[in-house]
Amino acid sequence: MLLSIVTAFCLLSVGVRATPSFSNHTNFNFTHKEIVKDVEEATPTYTQSLLSQLWSGMTIQTAAVRTVVDATPLPKEELIEPPNLPSFESTKKLPKDFIWGWSATGPQIEGAVKADNRGPSVWDTISHKVEGFIQGPVNLDVAANHYYLYKQDIMRMATLGIPYYSLSISWSRIFPFGNGTVNQAGLDFYKSLIDFMAGNNIQPIVTLYHWDIPQALQNSYGGFLSDRIVADFGNYVRTVFNALGHRVKIWITLNEPQIFCGQYKSWPENGVPDSVFPVHGVSNGLERKYRCGHNALLAHANAVKIFREEIEPKFGKGKISFANSWDFTPPLTSSREDRDASKRSLEFNAAWFGYPVYVTGDYPVSMRQSLGNLLPQFTSEQRKMIKGSTDFYAWDAYTGYPVTGPKNEDGYYDYYDCVRNRDHPAWPECSEPSMVVPGGWLVGNEAQDEWLHDTPDLFRQGVVWSWKTFKPSAYFIPEFGFSDWGESNKTIAQARIDNERISYLQGYLNAILELVNSDKINLIGVMGWSMMDNVEWQEGVYSRFGFQYVDFWSLRRYFKKSAFYFRNFFKHYTS
Repeated sequence: MLLSIVTAFCLLSVGVRATPSFSNHTNFNFTHKEIVKDVEEATPTYTQSLLSQLWSGMTIQTAAVRTVVDATPLPKEELIEPPNLPSFESTKKLPKDFIWGWSATGPQIEGAVKADNRGPSVWDTISHKVEGFIQGPVNLDVAANHYYLYKQDIMRMATLGIPYYSLSISWSRIFPFGNGTVNQAGLDFYKSLIDFMAGNNIQPIVTLYHWDIPQALQNSYGGFLSDRIVADFGNYVRTVFNALGHRVKIWITLNEPQIFCGQYKSWPENGVPDSVFPVHGVSNGLERKYRCGHNALLAHANAVKIFREEIEPKFGKGKISFANSWDFTPPLTSSREDRDASKRSLEFNAAWFGYPVYVTGDYPVSMRQSLGNLLPQFTSEQRKMIKGSTDFYAWDAYTGYPVTGPKNEDGYYDYYDCVRNRDHPAWPECSEPSMVVPGGWLVGNEAQDEWLHDTPDLFRQGVVWSWKTFKPSAYFIPEFGFSDWGESNKTIAQARIDNERISYLQGYLNAILELVNSDKINLIGVMGWSMMDNVEWQEGVYSRFGFQYVDFWSLRRYFKKSAFYFRNFFKHYTS
């Protein structure tokens, strides 16, 4: 498979696709007042010259196919089920209106990063200006070329019988500079994609932000480090809501803010220079993390306010939330130290966003007491806006592991020393993961990604814990999935028999049956990650989560065995 990837790199034409011509001093043909009500400053005049400056120093790969390809019917051979698919034994059922399908994200599959006047995101810039940031020769430039092959991708899902597809929108396709003026070509792409889905009876779920902040906003004010992001995000989402609201009824405002705000803590350190990811003088990584989280909550709540006050009266009732990312972390032992470390781990990860939105309108008391002025304050009006700003709880539920207290300088486990000592390397969370449980057993089968283990019992416990803690009216799983070991080093035929992924799915899907039937959770749906192999961020294409194998030499897609198992499970249990 490595040979195929290298060959693909050699076949890519290096250079920039020609963009529609307009003068270096011509603005995009949209007025600010038509688009946004609450941006504080007047519309800046953006030009093609300024857009070129954002892309300067980056040599962009383009695919051989650079026009939209019409869909063609799938050969019957592609729909032949693989041998030895597991049978279904449980007599329990899921509701007939249960939401199920596949997820993917724009930056990881679309490619065509510079096409039709798209502006760069921070991931485009970092992947080009930090050598080796994404492993291997396949990066985000082309990815799976979904931008031009989307019709065939939708046809493949429709033919297999996948009823929902969760996608994300690239902010910098709509606003190349993040604010000010709309790029109609970018908006038209998503209109065409969702219209084509409707024509093939696939329902959309749309994520508005999946880590790909426009580089221009990071340059201008540090992105989520500034409260200016609230107005710019509001401007962007209002535009998308108005363009797609007649088709889309389920929205995710932000994907995994716990993760992307953690990136603000890690960058610009860890090899990412400030010149590439400007943080505007905020030198403390923890301060960056919690500023980001604070502004993310405000941006989410403002987006929901726009949706409820302006969009639902126009297009009818929909559902909206944001997608959490945290791992369920029970105590490794019954000791008081491990129990306290577990409680703190969940408070500093799940409750960090869960308490403001679902419980009090503010952060957990433990976070306020520990972090002090590192944690910004909400006004009373902001607390009112944030609390209740979702229609369901969404958790990207991949894995779990037990935790202990961290070790102190002498090598002894001492949770309480960490809590008291801001200089402790494990502060402020003060917990340490253990992938090995009593008896010396691994917590679960390990995936290609070392953070991911097959832990269906912890998945079920995590849903029950968060349901009881946050008390939402409904629960949704936007992502869960598994990266089989070594798929990129296998032949296509070998990789398609993804039995480790199927084993993971068996445990989690059976847990879903129990959550609905035994635990009485109002679980309205789950989405498997991912629709096809993609550029898995820094892991490149060496980590594969797809229900479809992508040959990154030819860009041809192949259904894996897990695609049929996943489809058959829901056909069986929702019938």
